[in-house]
Amino acid sequence: FVSAALRGEPLRVFGSGRQTRCFLDVADLVEVLAEIPFRKRAAGGVFNVGGERPTTINALAKKVVARLRSDSKIVRVPYERAYEKGFEDLRARVPDLRALRALMPFEPRVSLDETIDRIAARQRLEAIEE
Repeated sequence: FVSAALRGEPLRVFGSGRQTRCFLDVADLVEVLAEIPFRKRAAGGVFNVGGERPTTINALAKKVVARLRSDSKIVRVPYERAYEKGFEDLRARVPDLRALRALMPFEPRVSLDETIDRIAARQRLEAIEE
């Protein structure tokens, strides 16, 4: 979405856009993944890591356009045009963080807004370097 918004291209939302996801900045993910192996109680455990605020894909697309002050339009692409026959998307994906929080303190530090800003800054820099 960020790349398209920076170029003024349409942001393609597949399906209804009402499906939700819980986003987590990679900086928060790396911090957690680097710590887990040093926790003795982690041995043999399975831990979900992720954000906990469900955001619809529609809301994400709108947020990206607004934050980047883009003229991009948001277009819906039916699943039938985007994927093979029989594709089914999960309406909601929310990680269960109970095991992770029982192992160690975990609170995401980087907001979705800041993540969008960081991605945009990086892509703008890469465009200058090319």
